[in-house]
This record gives sequence, structure tokens and C-alpha cells, in this order.
Amino acid sequence: MLRFWQQDVAVRFDHVLPVRRGQKQYRHDEQGSVIKLNHHAEPLPEAAPSGYRELIIAREGLQEPRWMVDPDGIVFSWCLGI
Repeated sequence: MLRFWQQDVAVRFDHVLPVRRGQKQYRHDEQGSVIKLNHHAEPLPEAAPSGYRELIIAREGLQEPRWMVDPDGIVFSWCLGI
């Protein structure tokens, strides 16, 4: 997931926030908004899917929208202009 957001999407890494023992939060800046990726040392228990199904980020200089799917299957897109 870190590779996807840092390299494929190219969001700017800001810092790692230690949350509690065995959990870190990788924080990224996207034009003033924070994209947070949580890392757990131990596997999480099985749970029903929840959270976002799609994320749209506006970026300057795009000629057409771009669509990707992250490693968890969430649809990600950049839209035109800001």
C-alpha cells in the first residue's frame, strides 16, 4: 500500500506517527489534505468491509481523468484541474 500511494499516486510523504505499540500511521500531504495509511505489526482480525469505496483527488495540469485501483480494491481517480 505504501508503494502504491508514494510511487504510483505520488502523494508527498510527510512523517510517521507512532499511534500505539505495534501501530504506525504514515501521513502524506495531498494539497493540504492528509492521507493516512495505518500499519499494524500483527494481522488485523477478519471484519466486514467498511470505509471508502472511491477517492477523487483534483490535480493541476491533467489533460484527462486517470483511474486506478489500490491494493485493497478501492477505486482511485484524479480529476481534471483544480
